[in-house]
Amino acid sequence: VEKSKGSLEKLEEIIKEFGELTDDLSLLRLGFQENAPHPTKSESIKEINIAYAEAKQYYKRGESKKAHETLLKAYKPNVSLSKFNRLLGIMSYKNKDYVTTVDVLSKYLNENPNNTNLMYYLSISFRKIGNFEKSIEAAKRLYILRPDHLGNLINLADLFRLNRDLDTASH
Repeated sequence: VEKSKGSLEKLEEIIKEFGELTDDLSLLRLGFQENAPHPTKSESIKEINIAYAEAKQYYKRGESKKAHETLLKAYKPNVSLSKFNRLLGIMSYKNKDYVTTVDVLSKYLNENPNNTNLMYYLSISFRKIGNFEKSIEAAKRLYILRPDHLGNLINLADLFRLNRDLDTASH
C-alpha cells in the first residue's frame, strides 16, 4: 500500500508482481474529508471561546443540557483551554456523562491540582465508569488537600469496601 501511494490500480500491479491471484481481489479505499481544511490552533481557540460564552449563557438560563451539548461540539482533545475544560467537566458531570468528565477533568486538574470540588467530581466519575483504582487515587489526592471533606471520606471508605480492603475502609 505504501509503495502504491494509495493508488488501487498500482497496488493491484504490485500484488501481481509477487504471484498469480488465486481468488477474487477486492480493494476498497476510504477517505474522510481529505480535502477539508484543518483549522489552525488560533481558529480552534476562537471556536472554543465562542462555544464557552454560548454555554455560559445557556447555563445561566438553566439549560444545562444545551450548555453541555454546545461545549461537546466545540471540544477538541488536543486543544486545552483551562476555563473551557472546567466548564465542560462540570456540565458533563451534571449531565451524567462520566466518560467525558474523566477525560476533561483529568486534563484540567493536571493544570489546576488544588481544585477540590472538581477532584471530588473526578473521583466519583471514575467510580461511575468502574475504574475504582483511579477513583481511589483521586479520592486520596483530595484527602491530602481536604481531610475534612465529608463526601470524599464516605466515597473513599466505600471504595475501599468495594475493593475488599475492609481494614482501610473502617479507619
